[in-house]
Amino acid sequence: LTLDRAGDLTIALIVKNGQGQTAVASPAAYSIKASVVYLNAEGSDVQPYATRESGAHSLYDALAILKDGGEVLVAPGTYGLDDRVYLKAGQSAAIRSLEGPETVTFQMVMGKSGAPFGTDNKFPMFQLSASGARLEGVTLRGIWNGTSTGDSYLSPRAVLLEHDGAVVTNCHIHYFGGHARKVDGAGARVEKGTLTHSTIDHCAAFGGNGADCYGGGITQTGGLVDHCTILVCQMSGKPNAQPAVPGGVVAQSGGQMRNCLITGCASGSMPIVYANGTLDNCTLVANTN
Repeated sequence: LTLDRAGDLTIALIVKNGQGQTAVASPAAYSIKASVVYLNAEGSDVQPYATRESGAHSLYDALAILKDGGEVLVAPGTYGLDDRVYLKAGQSAAIRSLEGPETVTFQMVMGKSGAPFGTDNKFPMFQLSASGARLEGVTLRGIWNGTSTGDSYLSPRAVLLEHDGAVVTNCHIHYFGGHARKVDGAGARVEKGTLTHSTIDHCAAFGGNGADCYGGGITQTGGLVDHCTILVCQMSGKPNAQPAVPGGVVAQSGGQMRNCLITGCASGSMPIVYANGTLDNCTLVANTN
């Protein structure tokens, strides 16, 4: 049996013999996954989202009918996210813009729990945990308001990379941060995989109520950060401050950062710490304590 489209289908089997007898099996529902789907804020939102014109309005809907290892092609527009996008084993995907990060924004919005991405903001916007998980050519925007009060605590981490085959490339990440939460790497936490040719700006970690906050821009424990710009990221107000509480970048236990620009970052003590990783051919300028 060959089907020409993906989506939720109802299929019944009908069998006839040479004697004119017919047997009909009870209809059954099947979900057929697609290899490629489109996301388009101005599309007609018709499954299986097989063309730009019929593209889904919701990234969650597009991913729901995508097979493991498939591709979501994103037309220009702004798309609200009120829960994390979890690209894991068996549900991996590449999410790519059609026209670059200047044209596509994934915008944090308030979730059903009263906070985005789960109660107490415990999830990132995008969690890349499988081979083939890829985010390419998009802007991610949080709702940090630029201060340590008010709505700033409602912006959790933008991306978490935790598989060697995970990639974030040609992306713009800004206005993520945490207040009175444990936030390490508000822009990105790189444990494995690759963050490359991207810009992270205006991301911050603000301590309070015993929170342990650091690495407003990036926290790295492994993997590779390459050809990225980290600017105007900060950390402030860590209780019982230790000598090194960086606002821009911190490498806790490994990883490599190369060919990057880190500028305009600040913290209560040190804007950048790379004690346990490799910093190669990077430019650090106009960062302040």
